[in-house]
Amino acid sequence: MPLKPVEHRTLRAPTSSAPQGKLKLWVDIFSAEDAKKYPLINIQPPPPVEYELRVIIWGCKEVTIKDTLTDANDLYITGAIDTPGVPIQSTDTHLRSHNGKGNFNWRMKFPIKLPTKHYPRFRLQIWDLDFFSPDDSICEAYFSLKGLCRKSQKENKRCKLFQGSNDRITIENLKHPNFDGNQGIVQISMELMPMSIAAQIPAGMGREAPNTNPHLPEPEGRMKFSLLHPLDFLRDCLGDNFCNKLILLIFLSALGSALYFLAPMIMSQLVANSVTGK
Repeated sequence: MPLKPVEHRTLRAPTSSAPQGKLKLWVDIFSAEDAKKYPLINIQPPPPVEYELRVIIWGCKEVTIKDTLTDANDLYITGAIDTPGVPIQSTDTHLRSHNGKGNFNWRMKFPIKLPTKHYPRFRLQIWDLDFFSPDDSICEAYFSLKGLCRKSQKENKRCKLFQGSNDRITIENLKHPNFDGNQGIVQISMELMPMSIAAQIPAGMGREAPNTNPHLPEPEGRMKFSLLHPLDFLRDCLGDNFCNKLILLIFLSALGSALYFLAPMIMSQLVANSVTGK
């Protein structure tokens, strides 16, 4: 494009004495005949570039307990961007999560095109899985990706979100519209990069291959069945309180059954002793 006599104009508002911005422009004035000699200059923006948003769900804590009987949740977390056509993604399920803690180490990836008129927002939701009824939505959080998108687009490189010097972000005070107060805390990592760079540092969905950039280990604290420790597995499934009550019930039932079957023998022996005088 040939150089033009660019002008800079200050934008003002009648209600304020302070400048409201700057406008950079040029103006061409031609006669009707000269205008036909100069075709219109194409000032369309460049076509959108494909970017990839990577989000790692590390874990959550202080999540409100929904199953009060066993004092546990079956937790999973969903992530989504409010861009039409991009599906919601979900972690695997942390079955029988106790004390409001869930561990996932799960990667999500979302396509984003930049530049865009409307920068997407990211939504996190924590759920409790129910097998015989709709899942319970425990809490959620929304936040804008505008800053991350602008930085990655401007620098054309891989950009991460940081909290201080740590690239693991703790999001507190997740809310639910029907309940007051904090309903959970989640820890995530988030980065955005051009698709050309993403192809050079591959990473699989979830914990699938290639499990790199970074490597995501199997989450700790998950329920595991062992023939050597069946009671521990039962305690993980039912929770400490319910398991203790169940063990007490089994003990009392066994004791009651023993007394039921032994009572006739004991009574017969007592009667025989009273008759014989022994």
